[in-house]
Amino acid sequence: MSTMDATVPWAVFDLGPVPQFICNFETLQFMQVNAAWEKFTGLDRSQVIGVSWMACGLHVEPESIEALASLIAQLQHDRSRVCRRIPFTRLDGERRVGDFYLQVVRMNEDRCLIGFVEDATDVELLSMDLHVSKQDFALMFEFSPVGVALIDPVSLKILEANRALCGFTGLSLEELAGLPMSALTDAALRPEEAQMLGEVLADVRPGYELKYPMTCKDDQRLWVRQTVAAVRSGKEKLQHLFSFYEDISQHKLLEHRLRHEGAILAEKVRERTAELEVAKLAAEQANDAKSMFLAMMSHELRTPLNGIIGMVDLALETHDLPRVREFLSVSRDSAEALLTIVNDILDLSKVEAGKQQLALIEFRPEICLGEAVKLLSTRTREKGIDLRFEIVPDVPSVLVGDAGRLRQIIINLLGNSIKFTETGEVVLLVTVKEETPADVCLMFQVTDTGEGIPIEKREKIFESFSQADESVARRHGGTGLGLTISAQLIRMMGGKIWLESEVGKGSTFFFTARFQRASAPAPASSSGNPGRAGASQRSGGQNRQEAPGLPQGGPAGSQPSKGYGLKILIAEDNMTSQMVACHHLQNMQCQVEMVTTGLGVLAAWNRMAFDLILMDVNMPEMDGLQATHAIREAEKATGLHQIIYATTAMSLDGDRELCLAAGMDGYLTKPIRKRELEEALVEVTHMLGAPVCRSHAKTAPDQDEQAGEEFVIDTGVLLEDLNGDTAFAVEMAEMGCKDVHGYLAGIQLAIKEGDAKKLRVAAHTIKTTFSQWGATRAYEVALAIERSGAAEDVQKGADSLGKLTLEVEKVGRALRAFIKANRPG
Repeated sequence: MSTMDATVPWAVFDLGPVPQFICNFETLQFMQVNAAWEKFTGLDRSQVIGVSWMACGLHVEPESIEALASLIAQLQHDRSRVCRRIPFTRLDGERRVGDFYLQVVRMNEDRCLIGFVEDATDVELLSMDLHVSKQDFALMFEFSPVGVALIDPVSLKILEANRALCGFTGLSLEELAGLPMSALTDAALRPEEAQMLGEVLADVRPGYELKYPMTCKDDQRLWVRQTVAAVRSGKEKLQHLFSFYEDISQHKLLEHRLRHEGAILAEKVRERTAELEVAKLAAEQANDAKSMFLAMMSHELRTPLNGIIGMVDLALETHDLPRVREFLSVSRDSAEALLTIVNDILDLSKVEAGKQQLALIEFRPEICLGEAVKLLSTRTREKGIDLRFEIVPDVPSVLVGDAGRLRQIIINLLGNSIKFTETGEVVLLVTVKEETPADVCLMFQVTDTGEGIPIEKREKIFESFSQADESVARRHGGTGLGLTISAQLIRMMGGKIWLESEVGKGSTFFFTARFQRASAPAPASSSGNPGRAGASQRSGGQNRQEAPGLPQGGPAGSQPSKGYGLKILIAEDNMTSQMVACHHLQNMQCQVEMVTTGLGVLAAWNRMAFDLILMDVNMPEMDGLQATHAIREAEKATGLHQIIYATTAMSLDGDRELCLAAGMDGYLTKPIRKRELEEALVEVTHMLGAPVCRSHAKTAPDQDEQAGEEFVIDTGVLLEDLNGDTAFAVEMAEMGCKDVHGYLAGIQLAIKEGDAKKLRVAAHTIKTTFSQWGATRAYEVALAIERSGAAEDVQKGADSLGKLTLEVEKVGRALRAFIKANRPG
């Protein structure tokens, strides 16, 4: 085929729209066919190449074989192209007719037959049916419901008209015959019609359409749609013009009515839209007012409750009489329950108002869920039931999402199961439901062996202020908001919640939630702790150093206080909150000064230096945001930085961001717990570069080695928060022995992979564990590694790995010593 390829490019041959073939003239064997031939005959080229034309099965009828043989015989002496119409049969049995065009050429000294075929089947059928078509056309022409006129293409006069045209023009066939076609056209449109008709006669356009009113013989006016089309022969010669006339009077009437009614409807829509815009604006304003009202009411309710809780805590610290402590404990539990209700109502209102937003931060699922389980373990121990949780190995170790809200959901579900389970166990299981390269959908199951929920009451438990049994509120308490809030938060996380239950045997709550993978981009967040912003990430400002000649905007002098104390200014207008904060801080060996207004803050700040200002957001005369702004403006002239933490009972989304945007370094939500306050002081102390502030530190840090390993940790910190529950502290110590080595492995892996983000998260996690046990030196090393990760300096973190490993071993030995000394029996 090389010669053929040189003379007939294969691409042109194969892509041609007409079926083509090449045969050996002597044997009639096919040498090549194109794609159009395959489609036309139904034969694949693999079926015909090398096969004789007579053997391929196209020509099976005697008349077909005879015609083909005659055509080939003609080519023996006729070297020009010859043509013959020959019937043939496709591979699928369909009978067709083709015009075969053949010519003999010489290729490589061989005679070849080159030809192509035109499908003549339709032409053949058309000729056979032509006489039938003429009769049918006459019937359709005469009885068509549309008026039809046959126009002479030369004189442009009507030759024939049907009954319908006679009917609605009011003219007889004799009156219409010989009438110029333009006589039926509206006079105003005749120039336009003449131009379009000229284009049709010149074969520029196939036809045209006009709409106009027509006046009939009896002066009746009709709306007509006229369609003109040309009929040409096979040689493009114009044979006839047809003009179709359709009565569209009813359509025009309907169109006018619709246009009129549409205009009325459009005006109503505009009016309604304007009303809806006003209503929408009013609703948004009302919604904003409701949110602000709820925030303010929450503040007003939480403030006295915080005071009650704080004062009861102080009373519990100072009273040893069992009966008095019992009464105080009941009072505190009641206040805590009321505070929970207030928080639930506020949470529900924020979700329903669309004000609730999910944070996107990196977190470790096992830590997040472990914290929830630990929080509830005291209740299960008191009831004598088991509480455990399991995370399957394929759950990613680090995810991106709202860990605080996930923990809230888990606590709600576990709390409900614990509440209704008297014997047996409560189990939390976490598995992977589905995953993609960007995110993971987790499945959570909370199973209990409680009393179960009847099928007819299962949907009700997800409604606001509803419980499966109204007597539940009397027996167990609660508002019924926990599951409602959880269900709405789960929907925000891209999941759903459902349950399975059997009365008398227990229940299983299922829910799914979707999280981003840690490697996917996620918005930066100031802290993983939902209670306050992480001040340790706001370390860019300078500490206040002594400098002569400073302006009135701030004092000279502030070096961190000696020992373990800090000099702290408390800005708080609530007397009870003042007493609670002052008591905690003084027990932490801090020097405290009180003011009640923002103006008082500025006066005290101008008078002396402070290591920290605890700034209440809502104060008379000048609030905390305004006071912070004034301090930051004054600092622009000095380049110094006063550490300021916000304290507020408001908890709307955006409050934390508002405080940080005002220039505050951290955020504490009331009621301020001793533990959270102490953690904040640790962070502030590190920001100032001073020794760690611990209320129960037994020796100075540099005496730890001499004093023995019992001082590597400070068990008094945890025991105080656990109200002296040594047995529970031993359980936590046992868990801590396992955790710290696992966390250390996470840091080592992050360093090995060169992943600064993982390094920061892993160091933050182990730092939190050290903080729980008062492991000062270990905390400081972990904090340094965390800062290295935040600065994306993995090598600097690696340089501290050996020191951290040593501190982990020390903490582990100290924890084991604590366990040995305090384990029962």
